Amino acid sequence: AMSKSTAAFVRRVRAREKQLSRVGAAQFQRLVNELRARIQSCNNVMQSDLVIESFALTAEALHRVRSIRYYDVQLQAGFALSAGTVAEIKTGEGKTVTTALPAALHAWSGRGVHIATTNTYLSGRDHSELADVYRLLGLSSDRLRPQSSATEKQASCACDSTYGPGFEFGFDFLRDQITLRARGRKRLG
Repeated sequence: AMSKSTAAFVRRVRAREKQLSRVGAAQFQRLVNELRARIQSCNNVMQSDLVIESFALTAEALHRVRSIRYYDVQLQAGFALSAGTVAEIKTGEGKTVTTALPAALHAWSGRGVHIATTNTYLSGRDHSELADVYRLLGLSSDRLRPQSSATEKQASCACDSTYGPGFEFGFDFLRDQITLRARGRKRLG
């Protein structure tokens, strides 16, 4: 069962989502741009009003692109992930679409988000399912491909959201560390 505060959060997201369903494409884009500016100008993306607006915009974008509506438990899990905690989402409960909630919220900060999956197939599938949702939200997205060049990987990682298998992010970090050491820079730690 949901706590009262979580239930109130879900109700507020649903109410805003309902308002957004009546908004035209141009006004939707204006609201996305306004939210991006608000998030970039604050120190804490977890402010209640920002999270509610972000989740409602993401939910409406998902509905416009994929004709899917979030379940309450997905909104709840998205909030937990956004706050940096762990959420158990079982097979078939919609991990792919749930990750779009924290990814969009944090990607609007301009610092980039990495979504690590367990394998290359899942990163490709998840990215292709959500690329148009991110595009509607004014966010760039790409995925890491294991055999890509360093330049291609840099371009992928420069996007607002980057999908890839966890091992690929790990090995890229290690390769970057070796390159930095070879240049005579101090150890990053």
